[in-house]
This record gives sequence, structure tokens and C-alpha cells, in this order.
Amino acid sequence: MINIHPVNIRNTLRYQSYVKALKEINKVSENPQAVLPDYYIDMDDISSIDYVPAVVDSLTKSIALDFPKQNFAEFISLIDENMIENFSLGVSSIIHFGLLSDHLYLFTDEEKKVWKTKMESLFKNFDDSFCYNFKSFFDSYFRHQFFGTESEYFQKFLLEMEYTFVLVFDYEWHSIEQFGPCVMKEFVNLNRKYQQFYRDLIDEIQSRKQGVKLIA
Repeated sequence: MINIHPVNIRNTLRYQSYVKALKEINKVSENPQAVLPDYYIDMDDISSIDYVPAVVDSLTKSIALDFPKQNFAEFISLIDENMIENFSLGVSSIIHFGLLSDHLYLFTDEEKKVWKTKMESLFKNFDDSFCYNFKSFFDSYFRHQFFGTESEYFQKFLLEMEYTFVLVFDYEWHSIEQFGPCVMKEFVNLNRKYQQFYRDLIDEIQSRKQGVKLIA
């Protein structure tokens, strides 16, 4: 009889839940991602350093319809490098809402609040140690720990940060155990809600440009 270590069984179940989630998301994706190789099945907890960020990145890239401009992407990389080096806390992936932030001028202050609330609600079922609004993440972990964060360079990205969510991995506190079937299910749910959010937003923007309001 072949003895299979319980860790490998759990890892197999986790991996298969990821595969199922990504394939489901890929069905409607404009940027479908390849499934990560199954060598992850044989890993121990130490290997979650590679596994979790890679899995999260592939899922969010398949979901995303909106990506940061180059200068903001470089800014995110700068934050990520400093956070990993100083706090062992890294950005696994991001979901950016540039379409919304670029068209705020079409909405009243109250309407902006409505859309922002809709955006934030997409992530309400994710653990708040894993998923952050980027502005909140920046304020909590970066602004007061590093010099120069009040400079013009940092200040010019405040609005874009406010309309971006980051999925992070804490290399000291998070583990692979926290990224199993329940979290994968939430990514599938996020994709469904996110796709509807963008359909509604695109319709609203197009209507506003034609002089018609759709939202109540």
C-alpha cells in the first residue's frame, strides 16, 4: 500500500481548487491565464512563499479588465520592493479601477460615493489581512515608516491608490493553509461581481457622455 503524506493530500485539494477556480474565471476572461504546474502538490509550507503569490497573481490577471499606467505600475513595484525588504510583506497582485478614477468628472460627489461603495463591496468577503485598499495599505504600512512619502512623487498617486486594491502576502504570518477552496471560491465570486460592475460602469460612462444618467 502506498503511503501518502497528509500534507500532500491537502496540497492536492488546494491545488485542484485553484485549477477549478482559474478555469471558471478563464471562461469569460479577456486575458486568460495558464494554469500553474502541478509540482506545487509536493511542496511543504515553506514553498507557500512561491505558491500563494503566483496563484493570486494568475487569478487576478485573468479577472482584471483594467491595468495601471506605467508610472503607477512602477510606483507599485517600488512600494512592493521596500515592503518585502523591510517587513516581509509583499504585493501578490492588484486590481486597479482606472476606468472609474479617470471618469470621476462625470459624476456628482454623491454619485462618486455610490460607485466607490460598489467598488469596495466587491472585496468585502476577503480577509482584511490579505486584501487592502491600496491607499489604506500605503497609509498603514508605508507612509510613516519611510522618509519622503509626503513628496510630490508620492502625492501624485494618491487618487490612483484610492481606486486600487492590493492582495498581499505576509511571508512571516500567512501560510498556504489560508489559501484553500474557500478563498478560491471567493475569487470566482469576485470575478462574477467585478464583470457586472464593469458592464454597469461602461454603460454609465457611455450614457453620461451622451447626456443620459442611468444610476438612481
